[in-house]
Amino acid sequence: MQAASAPAPTVAPPPGRNATPRPNSGAALRPLLNPEQEKDLQRQIDENLAAAERSLARLRAQRLSRDQQSGLKRIEEFIDQAQQARRAGQLSRAGSLAERAKLLALDLARTSP
Repeated sequence: MQAASAPAPTVAPPPGRNATPRPNSGAALRPLLNPEQEKDLQRQIDENLAAAERSLARLRAQRLSRDQQSGLKRIEEFIDQAQQARRAGQLSRAGSLAERAKLLALDLARTSP
């Protein structure tokens, strides 16, 4: 006669690892800006995007290598992402992306013929 096997013990999830997601998990934190700071950030975004667009216009008129064309596409993507972030109210992110687009565009302009 065989002994009955004991039921498998149940294991509780480790503390802090509930299967139930917390409300607002994954919500982006946004810095609080006063109206003057928001206005300054909007102006910086406008200036950086305009500078990137001016550089892109000059670059598009030139013959570019594959690497330069790849850089041009990356700049366009940063501009698009900055505009999307701005529309979503993510001004800090939009500012970072616009500045990155401007700096990459200026760098690419320096290395092009």
